[in-house]
Amino acid sequence: MSAGFKLDEQVFWGTNGAVEAYVESLGRQAGALLGSRHPMATFFEAELEGFFPGKIVFLDELLREPGDRQSLLGILDAATKELLGNSSFSEYGQNWVATTMAALRAQIADH
Repeated sequence: MSAGFKLDEQVFWGTNGAVEAYVESLGRQAGALLGSRHPMATFFEAELEGFFPGKIVFLDELLREPGDRQSLLGILDAATKELLGNSSFSEYGQNWVATTMAALRAQIADH
């Protein structure tokens, strides 16, 4: 079973472990970059606490205010750097980051 991130009616699928690792890192990066009480930090903390196999993380609700897309891009880039830097992913996982997560990043940036 796969998990994913949903944005603009599109689901960006990955393995449960890869998506969960991203959710955890996104929460950590949001706290570090935006503050632990920022809505993005608390959102990803809650998503991590409630994570289960097959979970879909709905990102649209994070993107309601001007500047939210830039904030999400910043934490996504920081999370990607962290996860790739600490060798969290196998070669298959690195390919997923380079394709699927890059497509998610492009979707966030395009609006």
